[in-house]
Amino acid sequence: MRIHPETASITTTTTMTPTHGTARSDAISGCVVSTINQLMNCHRVTQRELDRVLREQKIRT
Repeated sequence: MRIHPETASITTTTTMTPTHGTARSDAISGCVVSTINQLMNCHRVTQRELDRVLREQKIRT
């Protein structure tokens, strides 16, 4: 999975070969949790960058 901060888009490639239904459910749950964590991290990075730019603009004025 790659997160593109410039466009806030996500590219994923997932291959699952479950042995039974529970494995598939667990894999999907883990994938969802991983995606949410990556989105939150991307948001934090974007917010830090925005805060930095706003601080720089405030210093200039």
